[in-house]
Amino acid sequence: MRKALFLTLLMVCVLFAPITSALDGDGDGYDDSIDICPFAAGSANSTAGMGCPDSDGDGLADFEQTIMHNWGESIRENTDYSSTGSGVRGMAWATNGTQFYAGGGNEAVQVF
Repeated sequence: MRKALFLTLLMVCVLFAPITSALDGDGDGYDDSIDICPFAAGSANSTAGMGCPDSDGDGLADFEQTIMHNWGESIRENTDYSSTGSGVRGMAWATNGTQFYAGGGNEAVQVF
């Protein structure tokens, strides 16, 4: 009797278990062989970002889209050129848009 009850419960659990392939490590429904981001679940379906996070749901992965900033209400900040050596040679925003990096002749990188 117990064995029959156990088997019945096991079959019910198997029926209602989420369907995830053993080859889909992050559980997003994209097989790891085509998932560009196999360790981050996502719904992007573009060729370059298949299976990557897509926060706005437009089909393009977050990393494929331009980051827009509203500079209308920003405050001007002066870069300290003396701390970057003999002039700034390279500048870039952080991927998440929260910090700005500048590098100069002294081979140091300043974070703003």
